[in-house]
Amino acid sequence: MRSYISFLSNRYLWARKGEAFITIITLISIIGVALGVAVINVVMAVMTGFESDFRERVFGGNAHITIRDLSGSLSNWEDLLERINKDQTEIISALPFTQNQALLSFANRTAGVVVRGITKAEAAFGEQKKLFKNGEDLQLLFEDSKQLEKREDPLTEGKAEALSDYLDPIAIGGELARSLGVQPGDVVTIVSPQIISSPFGASPRLKRFRVAKIFSLAFSDLESAVVYLSLDQAQRFFRLGDKVSGIDIRITNPMDSGAIARSLYAKYLHNYPKFYLQDWAENNRPLWEAIKLEKRVYFIVLLLIIVMASFSIITTLIMIVLEKRRDIALLKSFGATDLGVALVFVRLGTIIGLVGTLTGVLLGVVGCFALREYGFPLDERVFMISTVPVRLEAVNFIGSALAAFLICVLATIYPSLRAARIAPSEGLRY
Repeated sequence: MRSYISFLSNRYLWARKGEAFITIITLISIIGVALGVAVINVVMAVMTGFESDFRERVFGGNAHITIRDLSGSLSNWEDLLERINKDQTEIISALPFTQNQALLSFANRTAGVVVRGITKAEAAFGEQKKLFKNGEDLQLLFEDSKQLEKREDPLTEGKAEALSDYLDPIAIGGELARSLGVQPGDVVTIVSPQIISSPFGASPRLKRFRVAKIFSLAFSDLESAVVYLSLDQAQRFFRLGDKVSGIDIRITNPMDSGAIARSLYAKYLHNYPKFYLQDWAENNRPLWEAIKLEKRVYFIVLLLIIVMASFSIITTLIMIVLEKRRDIALLKSFGATDLGVALVFVRLGTIIGLVGTLTGVLLGVVGCFALREYGFPLDERVFMISTVPVRLEAVNFIGSALAAFLICVLATIYPSLRAARIAPSEGLRY
């Protein structure tokens, strides 16, 4: 049975001169499937590239796991930090930080900001640099400021600029600097929402800082929302004492953050009932789930291209069945079974689908490499990257190929059943 099935399916694949129209439809079917698979592969590579780029930026700019306290600030955290840093199984670093809201003022212009206090180790940390463009860091925050001894009041009008070198350094984002008109070396004022008592009554706490660094972030939104101080300066300004807002933990494999967070909680946090852990996936869950959903929807929608191409396969096979009714009748007269006849057309459609799928995968790979090599420009102010990111993953190519091939195989069912139902008498009547 296999011999005539293979022989006839191979022969019917390319029709004779008098049946050139069937050959053209066959070629159109192959091209349709190939283009559909290629489009799916290119789009999925781009979506994976955006997902990977987003993940890298999240990993660079945020901790993989964060320890916080229900009260809002951690106390007696030094012993816990030391024990976590000694855990060399998965931990790269564990660093304290502070994070408080404040108002930044310069030349009668104000902006609400988040003041983040960081350690010198975090400022130089390799993963932190991924957040900044051009390999920047925040080491300038830890230069020793000159002591202010027997000088005029730095708040006196006209003398703040002369005394700016004696003020503690601060780093602000480029977007914030442009909106306020700030240049490196300028003096800005940070106003805390904390109220202090003075001879003139209750007033907000404020302090002047020297702009030591204007940085560019991979996430432009953060440039207008975050400013950096050294951890000591932030603790003093917000009157935190030895408290911190949390402990940032970075691990070797961020994708295992959930399991490692549970392990750390079981090992170290049982004596700290108010402490809790959050991993990066939980902190960014809405956006992360939106990206995954968008990726799945794109894949399903693009599969409709393959479905449309499969209709041409159905058309091709039906035309071949109608054209070969006499051959089918003769085969059945010589003892061929309905299953054998059906398998001839199943194999024929499968070959069309397989050739189209493999061609589509090849075109997809070539298209991805071309897109990666020559790039497609993007507006960095909108997308935060200069060109379309492309990331090739085998699972995407395998998944699209299998889905396309399965659709093509399913498209052969109806024509094959129709061929199997042809009776010998009907085919030989004329």
